Amino acid sequence: MPTTRWIILAAATCGILVLGVWVALRNHTNSSATRIAAILPLTGPGASFGESSRNALLLAADEINGTANKGPRIDLVIEDGMTDPKSSVTAFNRLYDTKGIRHFITTVSSVSLALAPLADQKKSLLFANASHPLVTDNHQFVLRYSNTAPDEARVLVDFVAQHSPVWHRVYVIAVNDDYGRAYAQELSTRIGGHPEISIVGTEFYDRAATDFRTVTTKALSGTPDVVLLVGFGRSMGLCLRQLREIGYAGPFVASLGFVLTPDAVTAADEAVRGGYVLNFSFVSEAGARAFRDKYRARYGADPTPNAVIDYGTLHLLADGIRAVGNDPALLSSHIRALQQTHLPTGDVTISPQGDILAPVSVAAVPSTGTISLWGD
Repeated sequence: MPTTRWIILAAATCGILVLGVWVALRNHTNSSATRIAAILPLTGPGASFGESSRNALLLAADEINGTANKGPRIDLVIEDGMTDPKSSVTAFNRLYDTKGIRHFITTVSSVSLALAPLADQKKSLLFANASHPLVTDNHQFVLRYSNTAPDEARVLVDFVAQHSPVWHRVYVIAVNDDYGRAYAQELSTRIGGHPEISIVGTEFYDRAATDFRTVTTKALSGTPDVVLLVGFGRSMGLCLRQLREIGYAGPFVASLGFVLTPDAVTAADEAVRGGYVLNFSFVSEAGARAFRDKYRARYGADPTPNAVIDYGTLHLLADGIRAVGNDPALLSSHIRALQQTHLPTGDVTISPQGDILAPVSVAAVPSTGTISLWGD
C-alpha cells in the first residue's frame, strides 16, 4: 500500500509540474505580443476618418492574431489624439512611459510632425499616414504610408496646365495648418514652372471655421478661372458651399479631402457639381477592393482611404516583426530595405527614406453630384 501511495503522490506531483509549465508557457506567449499604439483623431476635425482607421486596424489585428503558426501576436492599443498635436504628444508620452509601448501608428500631418522628433528621441518606431513632405525627413525611426503633398500638387497642377481652354488665373484656398501651408507652397512652386498660369491669390482658413465670408469674398474678387481647394472635413465643404453662394460658378479642383472625409461632401451638398477632385489610384486594386468587402461585411459601411492604408500598415508591421523581431531600429531598417513588398491591399514600393507613396489621380465630379472613393 505505501508503494501505491507513493505512486499516486508522484503522479499528482508530475501533473502539477506539467500544469505549471503549461501556464508559464502560456503566460510567456501572451507576454511576447508586440504592443502597437494607434494615436488617431477620434474627435476633432479629423474624427470622420479616425473612426474608419480604428475599424481597419481592429480588423487587421484580428486577422494577424488569427493566423496560425506565424509568430508573435499584436496587442493593439488605440488612443484619441483629438486631431491635436499637443494631445497626441501627451498620449504618446503616456503610452511610452506607463505602458512601455515602442511602436506607434498615427495620422494627420500636424500630429505626425509633432510626434516624429519624439520617436527619434525615444527610439520608438512611428508609422505615419500623413502627407506633409517633411514627415520622414532625417528621421531614423519614422516611416510613412500615405499620399504626399508634393505628389498631390504635381498631379493637380499637371491637370490644370493641360486643361483646354487654358485656366490662366488660379486662386488657392487652403486649410491653415502644416499640411495646408506645405501644400500651398508646393502648388506655388509647381505653377511657377508654367508661364501660362499664375496664382492670383492665396487664402487660408481655420479647420474649425464655419464662416468663410472673408475668404470667399477675396477669392471671388480675384476673378479666377479655377479655384484650387485644399483641406478636409466639414470646413472644406462649407468653404466651397459659401463660395458658390456668393456667386462663384466656375470650376474647382480639390485635394483628397472629399474622399478622405465624407462630412466634407455632406457640408458642400450641391456645391460640388462642376468640380474635380483627387482620388486614390489604389481603388482599382483587387486587394483593396477585397478589403473593402471585408470592411463592409463587418461594419456595414465603406472604408475611407486612410482605412485601406492603415490596414496595410499593420500587416506590414506584423510581417516585419515576424522577420526580424520587434526592435524598433531593426524593424525600421528592415522595412526600408525591402524596396518593394506585397500587402493584402496590393504591391507597394518603399523609398530609402521610408516613404510608401499612395498615388492619386484627378476625377470629375459626376453629374449626380455624388463623390465616392470606390466609384460605385
